[in-house]
Amino acid sequence: DQTVGARVRDEAARREETLAEFVRVAVADFLAEADEEAWASLVSAIHDAPDPGAACLARMTAFRLQLEGSA
Repeated sequence: DQTVGARVRDEAARREETLAEFVRVAVADFLAEADEEAWASLVSAIHDAPDPGAACLARMTAFRLQLEGSA
């Protein structure tokens, strides 16, 4: 999904992180902090998406931004 990709690139650049650093932190934040509802939402999004990887990245990125108050 180009929209997700653009947002991830923009957010990484804004934080002076590489794309890989931004995604690594987003995944780590999700794994460490997500509750049952967030996990259920992620699994549902992946299941229903034509591109499960993009859906996963979008959810984990949104979760990181919400944790940081940037969403």
